[in-house]
Amino acid sequence: MQILYRYRIDGLDVAWSDWSPANSVSYSALPPGKYVFQVQCIYNGTVSEKELRYSFEIITPFQKTRWFRYTVLGACILLGIGLQYVFNSRKERRQRLLAKLRSEEQAKVRLRTAEDFHDEIGNKLTRINVLTNVLRSKAALNEESQRILNQIEDNTAQLYGGTRDILWSLKPSNDNLFEILHRIKEFGDELFMDTDVQFTFTGSDEKWRKYRLPMDMSRNLIMIFKEALNNCLKYAGAKNVSLKVNIRNRDVLQLVLTDNGRGFDIRSVKKGNGLNNMQVRAERLKGRIYVDSRPQKGTIISLTFKVPPDGKWSGKISPKR
Repeated sequence: MQILYRYRIDGLDVAWSDWSPANSVSYSALPPGKYVFQVQCIYNGTVSEKELRYSFEIITPFQKTRWFRYTVLGACILLGIGLQYVFNSRKERRQRLLAKLRSEEQAKVRLRTAEDFHDEIGNKLTRINVLTNVLRSKAALNEESQRILNQIEDNTAQLYGGTRDILWSLKPSNDNLFEILHRIKEFGDELFMDTDVQFTFTGSDEKWRKYRLPMDMSRNLIMIFKEALNNCLKYAGAKNVSLKVNIRNRDVLQLVLTDNGRGFDIRSVKKGNGLNNMQVRAERLKGRIYVDSRPQKGTIISLTFKVPPDGKWSGKISPKR
């Protein structure tokens, strides 16, 4: 007699298969999971009471597991972050290189400009001054002509002095704070050299070399104290003039100029003696300048501003009148 079979997979098939004499079956592409293969048979028209049950499990391929997907997603995110970091790093390196090249080129231009300016302007001013002295010595001049020649000589000398300052500031080697402060000290020493005024400068230190200022900032700093020192000589009638320099918290530089002269009423001279110009220059430095003076009590001028060590100007002190 022929034996007939029917089967089903618990967890996959809902109903039993048709009875068939085939004693083998194949399944393909079963999804991952746990299954029970069930088989029943008929012999001589009687269904066997015994049923074959075979339990098995299909493991999920690792590439389809949840942890694998999370791993791939995390790797993609890290790869994206890494590529962005590499891109940004390369971009920053290019920017630093371009900034360095621009800085070097600007330094060369400044140096060439200083040399050309000296040859074209400085020598001509010296020549004018010499010719003025020759004319005075060889020509019979009346009082009016003598006065005009004196004005030419004075203006030429002042212009030459200003030219020297411009030439000095054009040299890239003079951008560090040490050289700038030394320049102010030299100006004070020369200004009071043949006078009765005792000038002292306190605070000169090699540490200032790590601070660098852009050319326009150093120019404003020098001009503030040239104006202030000239005022001390012309108007203060002081016997002692001192300039102190120190660094405060967060790279804030403070310069304090003190004299023991006759002083003045700030309200009455607010429009004179270059105080307005000093205030404007202090604002260009993004700093603060204070003037404290009273008649017969001397004068104190204090300037504070921020000087970052890396030379990038980012003053954060708001100007205050």
